[in-house]
Amino acid sequence: MTARETACLPPIERSVEVSWEQRAAFDRFCHRFAEWWPVATHSIGEHRVERLVFEPRVGGIICEEHFDGRRFQWGTVTLWDPPNRVGFSWHPSRDPVTAQEVEVTFSMSPKGTLVTLRSWGWERWGKGAKSARRGY
Repeated sequence: MTARETACLPPIERSVEVSWEQRAAFDRFCHRFAEWWPVATHSIGEHRVERLVFEPRVGGIICEEHFDGRRFQWGTVTLWDPPNRVGFSWHPSRDPVTAQEVEVTFSMSPKGTLVTLRSWGWERWGKGAKSARRGY
């Protein structure tokens, strides 16, 4: 894949409306990350994962820890604005220079909270970017 082809990859944006109030939605996403993240299908270690970590602060790490003590970093928190938005880099099991940027916003809606995830920087992934992005 050429640099021009990967530079043309647009951001991914997805939204979902949840019934929780804004603060609760933000807290569930960040502070209770390990409760909803699908470890069995979206982790490096699958059944070897003991716990997920999402450190709630700018500079905090997002990682998985295995039962044998190994730790695999997925990203770093880059924006912390409770209960409005959180941002982080995303590079599970890859070099951080290949990371995508992710920003999740939480805004009041008639049914509770609109949660919008936006991910960009896919071209940094390089050769695997287009196929990895295809699932989104």
